Amino acid sequence: LPAIAWHNGHRGRYVGFDFCAEALEAALEGNARDAHQEMEAHVLDFDCQEGRDRILEEIEREPCVVVSCEVLEHLEHDVELVETIPEGVFCILSVPQFWARSHLRRFPEIGDVRSRYGHLLWAKYAVHRFYSTPESGWIMAWGVRSEGPPSHARS
Repeated sequence: LPAIAWHNGHRGRYVGFDFCAEALEAALEGNARDAHQEMEAHVLDFDCQEGRDRILEEIEREPCVVVSCEVLEHLEHDVELVETIPEGVFCILSVPQFWARSHLRRFPEIGDVRSRYGHLLWAKYAVHRFYSTPESGWIMAWGVRSEGPPSHARS
């Protein structure tokens, strides 16, 4: 993701959070190999107030894009985490259409994602499949954290 952000014009900081230290180590290695900016990485529990406060601190330090891939389905307080993101921040989210042992929920249809997060994210939604089985898809949402249309979209 840092390389994708760089090649699409992002020149700001890149900060990664995950509850898994091994995942962050892999991200740091990949970033060192493929990206053009420094990356910070922090182990963090997103499902508690302390974790949400830490994320908000980073977002408020300077403008950024929030990326949450393969996170929200694991959290009991996922909606509260999205609410933590200030309005006006651009977000990219992905959630699974399939069950796994660690998932608290899945999202079989785009409407399921809109029902859970649509009141907090003015976004486009699309299904992406990475493997050949029908149960292997993810739903991606990308857009502005906003409780309703962003001001430039309001009439």
